[in-house]
Amino acid sequence: MPRILISDKLSEEGLAILREGGDDFEVVCDFEISHEDLVKKIGDYDALVVRSRTTASADVIEAGKRLRVIGRAGVGLDNVDIPAATQRGVIVMNTPGGNTVSTAEHACALMIALSKNLAETTASMKSGKWEKKRFKGSELRGKVLGLIGMGRIGSIVAQRMQAFGMSVLAYDPYKTEAAIRDLDCEPATVDEIIEQADFITLHTPKTAETANIISAERIAKMKKGARVINCARGGLIDEEALAKAIESGHLAGAALDVFAVEPPAADHPLLALPNVVLSPHLGAATTEAQEQVALDVAKQIVDVLRGGPVINAVNYPAVDPEILPKIRPYMELAEHLGDAVGQLAEGTIKHLEVNIAGHVTRFPTRPITLKAVRGLLKRTTDVGINFVNAMPLAEDRGIEVVTRAEAHAPDFGTLITVNATTSDGQVTRVAGTTYGERELRIVHLMNQRVDASPEGNLILIENRDVPGVVGQVGTLLFENGVNIGQMNLGVDEEGRRALTIVKVDQPITAELLEKVRGLDNILSAKALVL
Repeated sequence: MPRILISDKLSEEGLAILREGGDDFEVVCDFEISHEDLVKKIGDYDALVVRSRTTASADVIEAGKRLRVIGRAGVGLDNVDIPAATQRGVIVMNTPGGNTVSTAEHACALMIALSKNLAETTASMKSGKWEKKRFKGSELRGKVLGLIGMGRIGSIVAQRMQAFGMSVLAYDPYKTEAAIRDLDCEPATVDEIIEQADFITLHTPKTAETANIISAERIAKMKKGARVINCARGGLIDEEALAKAIESGHLAGAALDVFAVEPPAADHPLLALPNVVLSPHLGAATTEAQEQVALDVAKQIVDVLRGGPVINAVNYPAVDPEILPKIRPYMELAEHLGDAVGQLAEGTIKHLEVNIAGHVTRFPTRPITLKAVRGLLKRTTDVGINFVNAMPLAEDRGIEVVTRAEAHAPDFGTLITVNATTSDGQVTRVAGTTYGERELRIVHLMNQRVDASPEGNLILIENRDVPGVVGQVGTLLFENGVNIGQMNLGVDEEGRRALTIVKVDQPITAELLEKVRGLDNILSAKALVL
């Protein structure tokens, strides 16, 4: 009989679903179990349900000889060692939809509290004062709300605050302007929001692209008297610069539920400012949200243990184990190709076409397509992308995904081509194949035939096909302490333009890339990390 260990408090509604299994499952609750005892006991269980207290670390997973699934009642998976779970074949699931409304409402509540000085007035009255003349609030009606991120949470915030009479500027690189206008919002860039909004609220994951998106430079460009709200992720705002802008009077205040370091240090500058509203990461901490995530995780655990569908898994490879070794190289190649077009395409991608030709079409091609989608999206979100959620995430962003399969691949045994089309009709194409069993190669890139590795730090240089270019590039990289690991060359059919692919041992800085672009006969230079 499968056994389920619940190591953190779960709502009664969630427990009831698990206990209804009756003779199917044995449910054990140990809400205070220590890490040491968890390591000792986990070997007797098939499923582990956690919230934020328990850490499902590598030693726990290694000790879980029977462990099949770990369910997180909530979104964050920082306390679960996903690579270790994947290595052991343990499915890791979370519940990303259960706290959407609660988090959106928390952002709205902070915004209202900030505009009406509620934190300050409460503190004043509790100290025995009646400072009616000291405090003067600000109406939300007629103000401009700037939304950075228009996913499920951001869309709810827009809807709620429009009811207060606010007009909304919205930025989301994965939504078309038409989709944003359908929500009665006006599409805008981040910098337009920075310059025009009275209230700016963040609803984006923390990724390489969004880290410190509200930088000191952008804070300086905000309207005098603007206010900033963050219920999304810590690290999206330069908190020190934000504190200085509030202290100087440039900004009227801020409201934060999340911080770069949690809990923030006792001497954090925002803690000392009166016109700042703070909460200790409570966006999802409502009775309803906790009930919903408990219900969601319980249903998901039951489905897995009964052999049903796997929902919200972050690492589940839904491929027949007998077929997986045969198509794994092509899946890996497709992920690299999707990653490449995601980095190279300029604009919002609206259409992704995955062409699969040759021998591999004897096997199911959907896993290859899903890997290409994962490659395309993985640098844009902090949510784990897998075979279960890749397509829904693409659909949420308005990306149409099409797979085409052909039995024959001209010039190759198998050829995988990924075409990404942006909203303005520009197409970025990358194609690859395999040599032998495992060697992956890119054979078409930036409209030219090439032969290059799809891994590592690459510089893609388009140049006039004249003597001396390769030497210039090599000398420049040498002078800047960058070692060349590999160099591949390609020339277009007319012999006028060449593509030089340089694989180097370290990431290329923007400054060095500009130097490359400044060399004679260089037409373009881009960095690609695979």
